[in-house]
Amino acid sequence: MLISKAYQRGYGAAGPIIDRDWLIELNEGLILLSGGRMGDVGRSLLRGNSALVDECVAFYEEHFPDRYFLELIRTGRPDEESYLHAAVELAEARGLPVVATNDVRFIDSSDFDAHEIRVAIHDGFTLDDPKRPRNYSPQQYMRSEEEMCELFADIPEALANTVEIAKRCNVTVRLGEYFLPQFPTGDMSTEDYLVKRAKEGLEERLAFLFPDEEERLKRRPEYDERLETELQVINQMGFPGYFLIVMEFIQWSKDNGVPVGPGRGSGAGHWWPTR
Repeated sequence: MLISKAYQRGYGAAGPIIDRDWLIELNEGLILLSGGRMGDVGRSLLRGNSALVDECVAFYEEHFPDRYFLELIRTGRPDEESYLHAAVELAEARGLPVVATNDVRFIDSSDFDAHEIRVAIHDGFTLDDPKRPRNYSPQQYMRSEEEMCELFADIPEALANTVEIAKRCNVTVRLGEYFLPQFPTGDMSTEDYLVKRAKEGLEERLAFLFPDEEERLKRRPEYDERLETELQVINQMGFPGYFLIVMEFIQWSKDNGVPVGPGRGSGAGHWWPTR
């Protein structure tokens, strides 16, 4: 809910932001981690702004009693150790729990280069651009339990709290189901609406391809047969809603001057999506 609201509102270079008012309204069952050196408390600690640190901590203590943890991270990036020592001192002074994390961005350390390429593309830089921000390190992979224990051997309570947090979390993941928005189809079923739109589109396409009616009548049986086969497969697999959703955002893109590239999945070879 909170993440969805943040993305739906829109965001700038800083990324999606969750308002404190939302945290107050929707805090039931939530456990918060501070975000390390990049969180509000972390940035305030590094700037030496004790007043803002106190204000932030007071907010979390009020609304997330026993559910707010100062996050400790060691991935070899600038200011991490300075933040960590300040965070530990703050935890001792205010009685706040600490927890060890690794700000994971990829599974294996060997994935770092691929991750850097993805980030550079997203941010509009080339890899060798000296102005390109270097915000990540090769250490942000999924460390093993043994590695984390060695890394935080000097702060055992930060390791113990990872277990305590895990014990307090409970989630049931429903596998094998698809959760898609319900495409509006009026009084028709999703399957029937897909067939209707596909056949309407086929008529338009055939009229464009074969302006001569006699030739169109001669050629259309192969198109009818292929479309019928594809529609049967789509409906039998339970994907009519998915194809209608794709149809809608592709049409919106075309209407608003957004380039539409070629498909990359099995849909690229289907006749139906050209509708």
